[in-house]
Amino acid sequence: ERAAFELVKKAALAGNLVGQSETGWRLCKGIGCEENIQEGLSWHKKAAESGRAYDQGLLAYAYLYRHLSLEQDFDEAFKWARLSATQGEELGQFVLGECYRYGYGVAKDRNLAIEWLKKSANQGYVRAQAELAEVFYEGEDGGNRDFLEAGRWASLAADAGHPIELPPKFRLPRVT
Repeated sequence: ERAAFELVKKAALAGNLVGQSETGWRLCKGIGCEENIQEGLSWHKKAAESGRAYDQGLLAYAYLYRHLSLEQDFDEAFKWARLSATQGEELGQFVLGECYRYGYGVAKDRNLAIEWLKKSANQGYVRAQAELAEVFYEGEDGGNRDFLEAGRWASLAADAGHPIELPPKFRLPRVT
């Protein structure tokens, strides 16, 4: 792992975007090197700023969910998600869908939320599938619930191993 880290860091220093991304990932996880989240983030940001969709999606996720020691910043999450999503990156599409669903960094828009979540889900991103199940189960303002669509997405997510749990207000009481 140490030798692999040295190789990817050499590629990163030469300006290779995949090398920058891999160096960032290894530093954040401490794989083949000392863990250094701040330095790892700087490599991810470098790759993202150069247009690498994967790293843009990773930053979007990190800003939205306070991951990798980043402060929550909805505007940054939306910015990076949009850049990533429009390049077809599933994580960026998921985060962009979440931003539209909840109004994080942008006005709420259920239709755009569903559109972006579907793009991510159709690529196999399980969290997007689970999120779509919830969106269709909840409906819009308590109406327009689509149980067939909710069930379809929930089944896909469950088949992939995602433990879907309905929000408390939608759980049915147990029958004994």
